Amino acid sequence: VNYGLDVVTLEHVAKYIKHMGFNHVRMNFAQAMLHNPGQPIRNDSFPPVPNAAMLRANPELQGLSAMEVFDRCVDAITNQGLLVILNHHMFDAAWCCDTIDGNGLWFTDKYSTDDWLNGLTFLAERYKDNPRVVAFDIRNEPRPWVKEGGTSILPWWGLETSILNLFGYQVVDWRRAASRGAVAVWKGNPVANVVIEGNWFASNLAHVTDLPLMLAQGCLQSRVVYSLHEYSWYSTAYLLWSQRDDIAPVWVSEFGDMRRGASKWYNNTMRFFKATDASWFWWPLDPQKVPQGFDPENPDGQLDVFGLFNPRSRDYRSVVGWKLQDLVDLQAPSPDAPARVSVPPQCTFDPRANEEAANRATGGLEFLLSIHWTVYMALTTAIFVLLVLLRCIALCSCCLCVRTAWLGFTSG
Repeated sequence: VNYGLDVVTLEHVAKYIKHMGFNHVRMNFAQAMLHNPGQPIRNDSFPPVPNAAMLRANPELQGLSAMEVFDRCVDAITNQGLLVILNHHMFDAAWCCDTIDGNGLWFTDKYSTDDWLNGLTFLAERYKDNPRVVAFDIRNEPRPWVKEGGTSILPWWGLETSILNLFGYQVVDWRRAASRGAVAVWKGNPVANVVIEGNWFASNLAHVTDLPLMLAQGCLQSRVVYSLHEYSWYSTAYLLWSQRDDIAPVWVSEFGDMRRGASKWYNNTMRFFKATDASWFWWPLDPQKVPQGFDPENPDGQLDVFGLFNPRSRDYRSVVGWKLQDLVDLQAPSPDAPARVSVPPQCTFDPRANEEAANRATGGLEFLLSIHWTVYMALTTAIFVLLVLLRCIALCSCCLCVRTAWLGFTSG
C-alpha cells in the first residue's frame, strides 16, 4: 500500500505532487499485491491491506483490498492531469534492494516467471482505458541473487549459460526475460510504453545497442524506453548517453541524494541533466522507508533521508526546500526541445509472432560477435573471467586438500 495514507488524504498527496511542478509519478507495486504465492490472480480475491492503520487518514479506503487501494491512488493522480508509470518494484511487500533479498530477478522461490508475466498482462489490461497510465517499468533493478549456500544467479543481457554451474554461478538472460515482459504488457495494452531497466541494479545498459529486444515487429521498438538509476555509488549516466545511439528514449527512473553542496556527484549530475534536458525521476517522494506502526518489531519505522517530503516531520506537507528548488530548476523546458514530434507509423501488435521471437535464446556466438570491445567491456569481461578463475582455484585447492588428507589417511 502506498505510504502516507495514514497521515493525509489521497487527494492531498496528488495535489501536492502537481503543485510542485512534476508531470509524472512512478508508482511502485509488489507482486504480492496481486495474489498470494501458488495462487492465480483473481478479480474477486486480492490480498488484503497488511495493516488497516496505514489507511487511517482515508476512511473511505477501509475494507478495500491492496489492489483496490492502488486503483484509487492511480485514479487520484491521473485525475490531477499527471502521468503514471507503473513499476514492478518487488515480488514481496518489502523494502528494496540487495543481492540477498531474493527479489532481484523475474522469479523468486515463491513466484514463477509466469506469475510475473501474468501480472504484467493483468495490470496493463486493467489500466488500458486510463490514457494517463502511459508506461510499465517491468522490473526494478535486475541484480544478482545470492542464495543461501553460496550459489549465485547472475542476470546478463543477451547471455544464458549453464557452463558456470560447476563453479556456483548460474547466468540467466535479462534480454530474453525483458522481451517476454514487454510482450506480456502489450498483450494487455498493445499501445503502452515499456520501460526496460539496465542490468545490475539498473546501472548497465552496455549491450542494448548491440542486442535490442527480441521482437518480431521492428515497429514495436518505438514503444520501448530504456532506463537507468543514477546514484553517487554508481554514476553511469554519461556512459549511457554516449552509447545509446538514439535507438530509444532514455529515462533516469531514479536519482537522489541527502546532501547538496558537499557532494560533487550531485552538483555534476544536476548540471549534466540540465545540459542534456534529461528525463528523470527523484527517488523518493516518501520521507520514510518503513512507516510507523507497520512492523511490530520496529514500531518507529525507518526514515528515508533521500525523501522529498521532509523526513524530520513525516507529515507529507513540508518538503526539503533545497531539493525542490533544484528540481524546479530542472523542470524548465529546454529551449532546444522540439515544438512538435513525429508520430511513429501504425503498428498492429501480433501476439503470437512476438511471443515466439521473445522466447528465442541468444546463442553464445551471437553474443560474442555483438560485443564492441571498449575499455568498459574489456574490464567487465576481465572481472567475469577473474571470478571464474577464482572459483576454479578454490575448487582445485579443495580437491588438493581432500587428496592430501586421503593420502595421509591411507599411509597412516
